[in-house]
Amino acid sequence: MEEKNQSKLATCGMHNLKFDPTKHQGCVLCQKEQAKSDNRFFSKKSLWGGLSVMIFFVSYWIFGHIHFGPPYFDENLHAASQELNKKCPMIIDSMTVLKSTLDGPGNQLTLIYSVNGLDFSELNKEELFATIKPTLIENYKTNKDLRLFKNNGTILTVVYFLENGKELTRIKIDPKKDF
Repeated sequence: MEEKNQSKLATCGMHNLKFDPTKHQGCVLCQKEQAKSDNRFFSKKSLWGGLSVMIFFVSYWIFGHIHFGPPYFDENLHAASQELNKKCPMIIDSMTVLKSTLDGPGNQLTLIYSVNGLDFSELNKEELFATIKPTLIENYKTNKDLRLFKNNGTILTVVYFLENGKELTRIKIDPKKDF
């Protein structure tokens, strides 16, 4: 009977440990490594999810820009923000949720996120800021869907809050200063 159960087990190529492929995708060590990478705050998946929200917003704004022209930029910014808010809360990944957006004052857009399920007691906020801001700036500079915002000098502010409502970090991107 014991031989029958063992014949169902697979061997991990990386760690040479046995595991049941009907229940797990890898051995215990592979599962731990995967769990660590899944719990990384601001993973590529998280950033791309957030950026896809911005792309949706830009697409909505482009439609208004083409149909209403540049003099109505503030009105289109407001309308696009309101439209995106109708879809909130929007789950970006397992830890990040877009709660809402705010337009203004003036030519500014704020994206408000909450971060759930992580312990930030030992988090270095300066290191976090230094890691995320260059990625957001580079995307804002190079993403074709964000070109109209960039060309119109729209200031993008991204704010992350913890589950308890405490602000984790606020990142402001001003095309006139940061590019």
